[in-house]
Parts: sequence; C-alpha cells; structure tokens
Amino acid sequence: MKKTLLLFVTLLAVTLTNAQLVLDDTFEQGIFKYKVTTLAEPVGSPNTVNLTGTVDGATIPEALVIPASVTEGGIEYAITIIGEKAFFNNQTITSLVVEGATRLAGQAFAKCKSLKTVDLPLSFAIGFYPEAGLTFWQCEALESINMPVMESISTGVFNGCKALTSITFPSTVTEISSHNANMFKGCTSLTEVIVEYSTFIALEENVHANVSIFNDQIAAGNATLTVPSGTKSTYEAADVWKDFSSIIEAAPLSLNSPEKVSLGSYPNPVVDYLHFSSNDVYSVEIYNILGARVSSQKVVNGVDMTNLNKGVYIVKAKNNEGLNLSSVKVIKQ
Repeated sequence: MKKTLLLFVTLLAVTLTNAQLVLDDTFEQGIFKYKVTTLAEPVGSPNTVNLTGTVDGATIPEALVIPASVTEGGIEYAITIIGEKAFFNNQTITSLVVEGATRLAGQAFAKCKSLKTVDLPLSFAIGFYPEAGLTFWQCEALESINMPVMESISTGVFNGCKALTSITFPSTVTEISSHNANMFKGCTSLTEVIVEYSTFIALEENVHANVSIFNDQIAAGNATLTVPSGTKSTYEAADVWKDFSSIIEAAPLSLNSPEKVSLGSYPNPVVDYLHFSSNDVYSVEIYNILGARVSSQKVVNGVDMTNLNKGVYIVKAKNNEGLNLSSVKVIKQ
C-alpha cells in the first residue's frame, strides 16, 4: 500500500511539473518574467509568450541577450513579444541582442539611457503600427541599430535618440509610420538615411503641426538620403522625401556585391516550394521563429519547404559566393 501511494504521489508530481500552462498564465525564468500568449495555433507552430519584464531584484547585465525561446515545465515557448515598458528606464543595459523573430512593443526600452547598440537579426516589427511606438524613446546614447529583416516601424520609435547617426530601412520594410511625426524627433546627430526597399512608401506631414518624421533632419539641412538605383526622381517628387537637401542613388549592385538587394518571392503563404524572382539566388538558409536554422539548401527549382511544420520562417537568400542578397518572412501552410 505504501509503495502504491508513493508511486501515485511521484506520478502526480511529474504530471504537475510537466503540465502545459494555459493562456495568460505567467511564470519566471532566470531574470525575465513571461506571460503565455498563444498555445500552438496553428498546428505545428510553437507556443508563444510575451516577455513582460524582469524579476524583482534581478541583476540585469550590461550586455543583454534575449533568447528566441524559453522552456517551462518541459514545454518550449517562442518569445514573440517584448512587452510594453518591459525594460523602461533601465540604466544598466549598454548593448541589446534579440535573437528571435520578436516584436518590440511600445516603450519596451524607453529611457534606457546607457543603451548604445541594438541588434535585431530576426525581429520584424518595432511598435504596434501605427498606434503604439516610442520603443527606444530617449535612449540618448543609442548609436547604432541592426534590423536586417524589419517590416514595420511605428510611432516615435527613435524619438530623442540624439546619438544616432545613421538609419537603414532594409529591403524588407513595408510600413513606416508617420503618425504624430516624431519618429526621429531630437535625433540631432542623424545625418544619413538609407532606403533599401524597392517599393516606394509615401510619408505625410502632420497636418496639425506641419512637420514630418524627418523634420529635425531636414531643417538642419545636413542629412543625406540614399535611395535605390533608378528611384531618385520618385523621391524628389514625393512629399517629405523631397525636402532632404541631398538625395543620392545607391550604385547598382552587382552579383558580387556584399550588400543586400530586394528580391521578389512567391507564393506566400507557401505549401511546398518557394520561388524567387531572380536567378541570382544560389542557396538559402531557413530559420524558424525560435531563431534556429532548420534548413540549408541550394536553390534549383525553388526552395523546398515541403517537410517543414506550419508556422513562420525567415528565409535568407545568398548568391553563389555565399553573400547575403535578401531575407524574407514566409508563412508555411
């Protein structure tokens, strides 16, 4: 009887330990706090969490690395959101790396006045377009940000980043909020704006204040706008963009150029094979939402995604010398 009872208690303990959390449950892991946001929908996608902040009393490192996923009770959860004000007013962080395909919410790192460098290799959105932004508001020491697959940048994201000297909108960008016209307000050192995407995005002035997201830079008269080859006339005729004192075209990229170029891809969502519009693509690397590389293959008759689970992936295209051409976010059905 005692052995039977002991076995029952042991099995119950194991079951509880490995029980999957339910929607909106919270837990702590290391220095971070999390909230469960989805539970494997659609089928094949990972469970996901919102990183809501830090554990009370935790020591936050200067070089902060936020992983792509966290495991709790034997279940892996993708970290898909860094929540609103998660690191607000932190004065310790000097560098930030976000490893996963993660969205950064409004004021997530606002007033982190020691933060100098930000690396977002798989992140696709900053803020929640167009309502919530100010993600790096008053990060006065921020000098550089790497965001190679960024799609959407929301309101006031870099407001007050007075040490930021250059910003590159990568080939993946589809949305830039001009709401409230304060994205680069107070960015007094910003003298270089680079556009890599090929589909033109119109910007508007704030009709109430008669200013644009580049108002401070245009007013200073020392900011250079670099646009894709063959598009200068489009920008010279467009509201806001035309007010830059210097607009130059990037040199046409050859196959051997190390810079990224914009490539069309289809279909998206994809069921079996993904195709590129250019024959320059020689190979690809495919990353899942957890930041893990799940496939590396040469491209012959398209990119074979047949055996991948349903979910979101980042496909990085390379030329025959292994140089990056472009990256695209793909939904696998």
